[in-house]
Amino acid sequence: MKRLFSHFSCRYEEEKAQILEKWNASQKEYAPEDLLNLCLKEHREELIRTMEATEFF
Repeated sequence: MKRLFSHFSCRYEEEKAQILEKWNASQKEYAPEDLLNLCLKEHREELIRTMEATEFF
């Protein structure tokens, strides 16, 4: 279980860096918090699907 959460944590950090880079390049059209919340939501949904598939629930 720890490994699963570590995997998603690393992916989230990588994606967060990419999103902030895009935000900086987009002339700040969106608040970075909005983009990060979208990123987190996607990861949460993927994490739940993965946990359901591996019978954690």
